[in-house]
Amino acid sequence: MFKDLSNPIIDAIRVVFTSSAPHQHERIYEDLQRAYGEPQRHYHTLRHITEMLELAKNFPLQDKKAFIAAVLYHDYVYEAQRYAPDYVGLSNEQQSALACEKIMLAHGCDNDTIYRAKELILMTETHKTPEDDDEARLFMDIDMSVIGKPQRRYSEYAGSNAREYLSAFTPEQYIMGRTAFLTHAKDKSPIFKTAHFADYEEQAHENILWGLKNLPTLVMTAAMTNNITARKNDYQ
Repeated sequence: MFKDLSNPIIDAIRVVFTSSAPHQHERIYEDLQRAYGEPQRHYHTLRHITEMLELAKNFPLQDKKAFIAAVLYHDYVYEAQRYAPDYVGLSNEQQSALACEKIMLAHGCDNDTIYRAKELILMTETHKTPEDDDEARLFMDIDMSVIGKPQRRYSEYAGSNAREYLSAFTPEQYIMGRTAFLTHAKDKSPIFKTAHFADYEEQAHENILWGLKNLPTLVMTAAMTNNITARKNDYQ
């Protein structure tokens, strides 16, 4: 049944795991659904991965297999508490890179492809890339593209992001951290690293200003939504 289906995630699995059989592709897909479907996730879900894959289709990729593997696994591990200043241990990005390596090795992917996929995933921790690594710069822009999307999509993202982080931080902590992040992004010019996303710049700045202005309301709404969901789960 799986071999007859097609969606961006399944198509991406077929690109990366070319030597694996259809039933193995199905297990990989189910594992991705499990990881990205964890209850604390609201933005870093398979929707985010699908949006990245759809954008990636627009570009000729020199190392396509590694690029697509990094898209699939760059948020494989995502726990908000790992971003706390006093957190000790591997970061989400480091854990995700290790998981990507383990899975790709198990399915016979070559070492060069695995190394490059891990490299791209690890770069998402700081979004800093070598100036001459055009494909890495493109990866970071695709990962951050939601900031330059129409405001309706950006507002969904902002609310979902708040819900994720409020599972580990107080509203006050989140507002402080998010304000710092958005202010840094606002003062950065350009926001995007490649000319491909130059058209996103103006909307991104508008979204950031909107996000700063509406941050308290977004956080209040996210906290209330989380509380309502928690109460519903308690009664189930």
